[in-house]
Amino acid sequence: MSKKEALPGHETQSDEMNCPSCGRFVGAVTKCPYCGAKVSKRMSLTATRWAAVLLATVGLFLLYLMAKNREIPVVQLGKIEPTWNFGLVRVEGTVATDARPFKSGRGMSFNVDDGTGRMVVFITERQMETLKEQNLVPKAGDKIAFDAQLNISDDKSNLKLSGMKTFVLERAPADAVRIGDLDVKFSGRTVTIVGQTVALKPPAENTNQPWKLTLSDGTGETEVSFWPAEYAQLANPAELERSGTWVRARVDVGKYQNQVQLKLGSGKDLEILPEAPEIPGPYLSPAEKAAEKVAAKVAEKKVKVEQASEAAGEPPAPPVVKRDFSRGRLVSAEVEPIASVTADRKGQKVKIAGAVVFVGEKKGNQPVSVIVKDEAGGSIYVKYFDDVAAELAAAPAKGDSVTVEGVVDAWNGKASILLQDAAKWVKVGKAPAPARKAAAKKAPAAAGRTGVLGAPRDLAGKGVAYAFKEGDAELDLVIWNDSVPGLPELAEGMTVRVEGAREGEYEGKAQLKTGKFTRITVVE
Repeated sequence: MSKKEALPGHETQSDEMNCPSCGRFVGAVTKCPYCGAKVSKRMSLTATRWAAVLLATVGLFLLYLMAKNREIPVVQLGKIEPTWNFGLVRVEGTVATDARPFKSGRGMSFNVDDGTGRMVVFITERQMETLKEQNLVPKAGDKIAFDAQLNISDDKSNLKLSGMKTFVLERAPADAVRIGDLDVKFSGRTVTIVGQTVALKPPAENTNQPWKLTLSDGTGETEVSFWPAEYAQLANPAELERSGTWVRARVDVGKYQNQVQLKLGSGKDLEILPEAPEIPGPYLSPAEKAAEKVAAKVAEKKVKVEQASEAAGEPPAPPVVKRDFSRGRLVSAEVEPIASVTADRKGQKVKIAGAVVFVGEKKGNQPVSVIVKDEAGGSIYVKYFDDVAAELAAAPAKGDSVTVEGVVDAWNGKASILLQDAAKWVKVGKAPAPARKAAAKKAPAAAGRTGVLGAPRDLAGKGVAYAFKEGDAELDLVIWNDSVPGLPELAEGMTVRVEGAREGEYEGKAQLKTGKFTRITVVE
């Protein structure tokens, strides 16, 4: 094929830029877009083009490897910024609440705390099933590390578990407890028990009842409940039907009608033992264990000092002064008037003494609230969480005379005391009954509450709250509109008797909450 002359105006361009067939300008292409003829190019230009394609492909592959294998940064929940929304992060912390399935059953959630903040974590249905199969469902107190996607909004922020490959869970240690030592003070905790099978009771047909396994370790007998899903996870369930089989189980302790309930969280938490294990000794609380260690060290040191003094012919050394290690002092804190404990002292450690005039009910993850009143008339809320409640020698009761040492907390300008050590709640006896005045009325009956009404407060048109004084206790009597049948006319200064009301608390103030089963009568 003869070479076509370039079209007018293209004479100064390189031959590689024009089509050899039709003479038109074609640029860098190798095939003429007008006539389809092949356009020859220099070898260096062709090599450069292929090299660019190859380098781009290699670069994209390396970028993919870097994105897939890069280390996800560990973040602090308390320092998360809004600009991190939808970012992939790694969280390391402690499970703050047990993982709870959604009502729909299509996933679950739990709270994680890393010391700088707390955030809810959502788990998909598929991830939930994987966690159950591997016995990795998070429980309060477990150490945890995982990758998740951040979802940040103005009102609430959360994390969505991104995958299971990097999910790490370390179970919180569970104390080994004898069956005979189990009681309601272990409620809300996880413990390990060993025992011999006594009986295995299957659920009744066409019911939603659990399986029930009765165990005995020689100190007592108890019943462990678990659902069919946990039964299916058992390694060898037939062994449990044989009486006398030794097992070890990690169980969650609860209570119902003031009775201990043991629940198996996973079938993998029950281990069948080949022979009889060693039965744990009597249970000691952390405070008792620490006291034992200190006493042993003191006794050992005392023996060494006595031996050294005897060898040197010296008189024995004076006794060692006991030290309050929790406060770093040689003597206990001095008791302060409750009136001196104010909100501006938040964070300080104080010690008070007085009588328990109110004990609140335990609600979910909220602390237990107790009102203590001293002889001067000052009163304050003392609050403590489940870990402290489990270590108390006895639950607080109305009328107890106590000394309390804790840290001052404040909310809405009102002071309270946070009890951090069960050993700092000391019961010294029962408070003496208040002296009756000469004109005192007849004592109220055992059922119901009798007190004097104070000034009423309107509740946004929905009801009224009267100040209610019953002996030394002062609380609010809350009456919602049309909630109490046969309600008499009430006024400040009246003495009334309230039956069927529920005790509660709102914004740090004790309350009597009325309802349709409440009866209020005026005492003449």
